[in-house]
Amino acid sequence: LLVGAAVWTARPDVADSLAARGRATLHALERPLPELLAGRGMGAGTNAEGQRRWLPGGKGGEAPGAEAAGDSAVVSILSQTGIAGLALAAAALARAWKERGEVRPFLGIAALSGLTFGVLEAFPVGLLIGLALAGAAARG
Repeated sequence: LLVGAAVWTARPDVADSLAARGRATLHALERPLPELLAGRGMGAGTNAEGQRRWLPGGKGGEAPGAEAAGDSAVVSILSQTGIAGLALAAAALARAWKERGEVRPFLGIAALSGLTFGVLEAFPVGLLIGLALAGAAARG
């Protein structure tokens, strides 16, 4: 499968990319139990947090316990809201999938893309995901 992926994507380093994402996910799971369950707070590990550290008055350097949340939406949600938030995000996505047939192609692409990059930080993708989920909630 990895050999095929390297050919299909024209990227001989695809195995390294998958391994790096796996390491980022494992790193996000190596947290104290309360942090693992509830996360480190909204914005933790995002580009905005990293940039804020370098503004005047910022602490500089990498945030304590930071991981590459940009590696995937899964790691980003897990870092910010913990397992509880990740479960709620999955439930919201499943509900939108069930109730909004017209947006299933978009939700499928966003979910698959979320495994490889932080789709929630990519404007306007994050906004569109929010609108799709809100539409499903409004119908219920």
